Amino acid sequence: MATIKDSVYLEERIAREERKLAVLEARRTNPDTAKPYEPRSTTKILVPSFAMSSTVVYIVPVSTESLTQILGTTEATDLAKIGCYPSDAPPAGVSRLRNTYETEQYPKILIVHGDPSPTSQVTEWGTRWIKKYAKSGKQSHRLLPFGPPVTATTPSFDDVVDFFYTQFNQDGGDLAAVMGTGGSVSLLIGRNSTIATIKRS
Repeated sequence: MATIKDSVYLEERIAREERKLAVLEARRTNPDTAKPYEPRSTTKILVPSFAMSSTVVYIVPVSTESLTQILGTTEATDLAKIGCYPSDAPPAGVSRLRNTYETEQYPKILIVHGDPSPTSQVTEWGTRWIKKYAKSGKQSHRLLPFGPPVTATTPSFDDVVDFFYTQFNQDGGDLAAVMGTGGSVSLLIGRNSTIATIKRS
């Protein structure tokens, strides 16, 4: 049997939702919170296909700032740390395809820069949450393509997973430090499928 809500409960619920809407509308229209639009600088890189990594690479535009924050440079030696290639230096014998809505054709990593001193935050409508991330550069969360090791001759998806653990291993991984204290990195397929996650203490 369904629970019947009394009028007092419904009135409180409506009032709470109206307060949320008022806060969001004020935030949206407040000229003090408006920021000038800054076009994002991108760098095109080559990312191996999920299903055909030894024969197909996708041409993917990626935030230049994210690449330099995570890898240091956009040179081939640094792109190799995420299993990718410069746009003008594809591996031999592969086809290059433009990345037109092919977001499920290659793995990605989501890096969350940790905050060594998490803080308790209170929203405008009174709810509480713990902020565990901090900005590194202009962002706290970064999404980058990820592929198998560039040295693999006939790479499989298992190679991608093993490479992920190698690169972000706290005991000497090339990219372990980019998470910061309390940060994390996840290996993703498609929109929401998490294959593996590493958290840095």
